[in-house]
Amino acid sequence: MDVDWRVMLTFLEFYHALLSFVNFKLFSEIDVPYPLIKDEDRMEVDQEQANDTTDMRLQSLPSVIQNIDQKQTADESTPSEGLYAGLVVFLSREVPREPLEFVLKANGATVCYPETSGLPSKYQENDDAITHHIIDRPMVNMFPGRKYVQPQWVFDSLNKKCIMQEEDYGVGKPLPPHLSPFYAAEDESQENKDSEMFGLSAERKELINMLLSNKKRKIVNLH
Repeated sequence: MDVDWRVMLTFLEFYHALLSFVNFKLFSEIDVPYPLIKDEDRMEVDQEQANDTTDMRLQSLPSVIQNIDQKQTADESTPSEGLYAGLVVFLSREVPREPLEFVLKANGATVCYPETSGLPSKYQENDDAITHHIIDRPMVNMFPGRKYVQPQWVFDSLNKKCIMQEEDYGVGKPLPPHLSPFYAAEDESQENKDSEMFGLSAERKELINMLLSNKKRKIVNLH
C-alpha cells in the first residue's frame, strides 16, 4: 500500500506542535524556561553577564579611589599602612591608571601623575621623593635614585603579598609568568607540573618563598 507522505508530514507537524506545548506546560510548572538553553548559548549569556559585571566595577573605580583619597587626607597625621606603605609611585601616561591607582592607594602608596593628566599630584615627575616609576614603554631619560618597573610588578606583588624584586620587571625585560591569585595546587606533584606548564622555574619559586619568609620575619619582629 502506498503511503501519502504529505499526510504523514501534516501529522508530524501537528504532533511536534502538540509536544512543544506539553513540554512548555510541564517546564513552566517547575519554573524552568523552555525551550532549554544550549550549553553554548548559556556560556555566551554567562560571559556577557560577567563582562557587564566587570564593566560596572571598572566604572565604579573613580568613586572608590576618591573615597580612599578622602580617607587618606583625613588621616594625614597617621602613618600609612599596607603592602606599599612608604612608597611614592609615579604612573606614566600609557599605563592603565585606575586599576593601578586603586591597588596602590588601597595598600598605602602615594601615587603621582604627569602634568598632562590634569590630576592633582603631590610630587612632580622629577621629584627625588619618587621611589618607583611605573612605565610600559622605552624611556631614554631616566631619573637616578628610583626604580623603573612594568605594571605587572604591582599586581604580582599584591598577589604574593610581598614586594617582588624590581629587577625582574625592568623596562623592556620579558616578564615573569603571571599566575592567578586564586590558583592552588592539590599537592606538591601537581604544583610542580603546573609550574612547569606556566613557565615558573624552580629558581623563581625559591625566590618567591624567600621573599615571603623575609616578610614574615619582619612582621614577627614588629610584634
